Amino acid sequence: MRIEIEYKETDLRCHECTSHVCDKNGYPVIKREGRSWRVYQYIYWRKTGQKPPVVMHTCDNRRCINPDHLVAGTIKENVKDMMDKGRHVALKGENHGRARLTQDDVDLIRAWISLKYTYKSIGKAFGVSLYAIYEIKSGRRWKTADAMTTLADALISMDEEETQ
Repeated sequence: MRIEIEYKETDLRCHECTSHVCDKNGYPVIKREGRSWRVYQYIYWRKTGQKPPVVMHTCDNRRCINPDHLVAGTIKENVKDMMDKGRHVALKGENHGRARLTQDDVDLIRAWISLKYTYKSIGKAFGVSLYAIYEIKSGRRWKTADAMTTLADALISMDEEETQ
């Protein structure tokens, strides 16, 4: 059964799709021409006959399918537009969807590194690879400065003073 594309017009002249469900990123999706499309990309293709690398919304409304609000672009242009408009949120640390460690874990890992535990034993204790421990140590991952690193350095200094 073919569902017709329906929309409601907003005050900003966006045509917000009301007839189709949205994907996990908030874009309405449709099946046409033997494949799945985001509705706005399908509308752009039907209007222009072009399939550019990126179809951008000038209105920044993901549900909008108004052809007048759609322009062809490149990935680079789309990323620049996103950054210029402050719509990019870099999820870092434990807020990243694939994070396996918390900030407290990383603070403890840094303390253990300072106390000369092996990367292998630290990785095993936290369920991560040697490489993950190396990345934390080198500052390529979990770059935030923290109080635990300072505390670990203080503990080492105290330990060295006691052995002298």
